[in-house]
Amino acid sequence: MRRRPSRDVFTVGVHAKSVRANMAPLQVIDVLAEVVPGLADARLRVDVHPEVADPAAHCFAPEVLPRLRELAARGLVDLRVHDYFEDDELWAYLQELTCRCCRTGSALIRAGWRPASTWGRRCARPRVASTPNNGRA
Repeated sequence: MRRRPSRDVFTVGVHAKSVRANMAPLQVIDVLAEVVPGLADARLRVDVHPEVADPAAHCFAPEVLPRLRELAARGLVDLRVHDYFEDDELWAYLQELTCRCCRTGSALIRAGWRPASTWGRRCARPRVASTPNNGRA
């Protein structure tokens, strides 16, 4: 396992990506935007893909980017709008975080994010193990 570099800032990260159907990033981000600035030497980093603002895109979410820009203008989030990460960019992103927060509206967590915990990252995610919609009791 690679060692995490030391840092002076506690960085909480939320990667809203392309806001797929099971994601509710604003619910998570709005709460974090209230809490994180109150922590000593902490910041909230929010990453999102630009296609959420494109009406022609399958993941068009017209409310997301304006809200994130509003929070950024108020100094509550460090907003990064970019295309998909390349491998080295993903590694650099994960190295910057102290904690990542899952942005789903349900308990479904994509298995692809699990390896990040083996890279020395903490993960905050929903406590529930299943939802009525995923066929498990």
